[in-house]
Amino acid sequence: MKKIKIFSLISIIAIFLGGCEPESEFLEADNLGVINFGKVSDYNLLFENNNILGDIRNTDPTGYMADNLKLSPFEASQLSGTSLAMYKWDENLYEIQESPHAWTQHYKAIFTYNAILNEIDDAVDANVLSNIELIKKYKAEALLGRAFEHLWLVNLYAQPYSSDNLSTPGIPYMYTADVSAPTPSRETLVETYKKIETDLLNALENLPETNDARRGSKLAAYGVLTRMYLYMQNYDKVIEYAQQVLDIKSDVNDYTLFPALDAFGKHTNPDNLYVRYINENPQYFFKNPTEDLAALYSALDARALGLYYFNLGSLVFWLDFFQINSGVTLPEIILCKAEAHARKGELSQALEALNNLERKRIIGFTDLNSNNQEEVLTWVLNERRRETANNGLRFADMRRLQLEGRIGTITHTVDEETISLEEGSNKYTLQIPQIVLDKNPEMEPNPR
Repeated sequence: MKKIKIFSLISIIAIFLGGCEPESEFLEADNLGVINFGKVSDYNLLFENNNILGDIRNTDPTGYMADNLKLSPFEASQLSGTSLAMYKWDENLYEIQESPHAWTQHYKAIFTYNAILNEIDDAVDANVLSNIELIKKYKAEALLGRAFEHLWLVNLYAQPYSSDNLSTPGIPYMYTADVSAPTPSRETLVETYKKIETDLLNALENLPETNDARRGSKLAAYGVLTRMYLYMQNYDKVIEYAQQVLDIKSDVNDYTLFPALDAFGKHTNPDNLYVRYINENPQYFFKNPTEDLAALYSALDARALGLYYFNLGSLVFWLDFFQINSGVTLPEIILCKAEAHARKGELSQALEALNNLERKRIIGFTDLNSNNQEEVLTWVLNERRRETANNGLRFADMRRLQLEGRIGTITHTVDEETISLEEGSNKYTLQIPQIVLDKNPEMEPNPR
């Protein structure tokens, strides 16, 4: 019987941090241990754990770093630790003794996917006829998951994708669950994206067309490819893979029909193509959106009923009971396609995609129409900001849009100190956690 060490957090900490954390603490906190995996069905269980689905993941540091939240002076003064560091765009978000969650949580998931990819062929019943196709499917799901996690990481810890940044450092791309293996180098940004692309394309062959959104499917892989190509500014590929999604599923959940709004923020929302949760509720609960975000919602926008409530005449985020999906949704894919068409000057196609979505979001919506490319692109980007306001994508969008001068300077005030995030700032790329750099002195830090 094959024995696999599923010390996910311990193992990934060991890979990057030289095993410096007490094993007992992680065992106590995460209830992880050594599990004997003998059968193919045992590996299937790994897809159900929280390291992957994310019910307890705290992976997104960008809620406080993006331009969607407005904190009062009192609220800002109550921040401390990592939350304060996020809000101030500090170089080091984590104390040296603290686990850098935005790094380790993604690599925990990657470790699990690699355990499946590295070991499932050795299952005791791997040669049973009924398991041969299952193994192919599970490995394809693991390839998809590994690519998704690396795509998230590269949009935190590497420079935004652009022709000027292709040779800048990417991130360590992990292929093994062997904790004794050396830490991979960061290589280059373009090499990291190539590996993500390769994993996704290889996954497609053996994925089912559709699946439970918490598991892998062609629908999910096409969606992740669409997101990746948008970040890469490959708009022809965005349109190609978005259309692959729409050929399978094109019916957006209609929030203007109020029973449909009940699905907002739940994994059962039919708009979900690939569900991966992040824990942002403490960041958004009972907070005001910025004035520019609030101004994007009309009084007839049904999303306001799901995202906000009115308090003394102003909008306030109310997400206490919502799970926040950082995975892929159908509206995101539609907006990727609309943006790609708009950037290519194909305005009728962009408007068709945009109007089809907004009819399902705004009560009594009247179709938009324009022959002005910049106006249409602005409409699409505004709708993208409305639709993705609470799923962790905004900071990644800010990273790419600030390269075009579309973000401006963001300011936060803490204890009468005003801190700015300017376009072109190195703060748009998180520093590799200091504890990781200390244990891997050959790893190049990000510029500051």
